[in-house]
Amino acid sequence: IENGNFGESGLNVQLHRHFADGLKGISEKHPGSIAGPYGVGGMVAFTPFDGSAEIAKEMVNRLYDAGLMSFMAGGEPSRVRFLMPLGCVKDSHIDLACQIIENVIVEMKDQLSDKSAEVAEN
Repeated sequence: IENGNFGESGLNVQLHRHFADGLKGISEKHPGSIAGPYGVGGMVAFTPFDGSAEIAKEMVNRLYDAGLMSFMAGGEPSRVRFLMPLGCVKDSHIDLACQIIENVIVEMKDQLSDKSAEVAEN
């Protein structure tokens, strides 16, 4: 408590809000791409696209390939989850994570649009 990490205005809450605000911004720029965010403190999650396990797994793999570690959580819907290392993470790290997430979403949106177009043609 003395170092300012805990409580309603503590650093842990501020970091969570920063990540949540970044994810909300992505959601507003790319409607239908993510739902949420969910979580508390260092735990942050969102539901990607339709919330299927297949899509969540693909996103987790793409995020990893892009340099961002995440995990799958839940089922129906499946979510992409993060656990921030609150003792050392900075806003700039969260901003970079959000940029990686947005880049992956754009790639996946394009791929999902292409698949939908192929299905419609057949």
